[in-house]
Amino acid sequence: MKRLGRAETGLREQAKSHPLRPLPAAGLRRETNLAVRHLGPCVVFHMHSTGLQHFRQVLRIPGLAGLQMTIEANSPPLPDLLPVFREILEQSRLLLFLDHRFEELSALLPHLPREGLYLAIPASRLQTEAEFLQFAKAHWPADV
Repeated sequence: MKRLGRAETGLREQAKSHPLRPLPAAGLRRETNLAVRHLGPCVVFHMHSTGLQHFRQVLRIPGLAGLQMTIEANSPPLPDLLPVFREILEQSRLLLFLDHRFEELSALLPHLPREGLYLAIPASRLQTEAEFLQFAKAHWPADV
């Protein structure tokens, strides 16, 4: 097991002694980079559609496998998020949890590549794999 340097140990101790006080941005980046390095190539960073302001910084984390984004009820409309999704997919993978705004997905999919994009759709919207495949074939052309 790799030993942590003095700076990393100090940040962890600071977080333990003041659990509600956020780490400075540089410390948080360092801690996240250490966690990704320790956990390996399968780390996916969780974000919410209403908190995207840091996605570019998150994409710079070395070794990150992708971003997982939960689409919320108060999210911007999915078509408005198209430039963000495309930018993420140019650099990494994107896993969308579509708890909300599923009805907007069919307008978005024709403009997104299949490579690197994963969709988690509630069973209340598409109950079977056959329904999902039919939906994908109708709204997600293979040549995007």
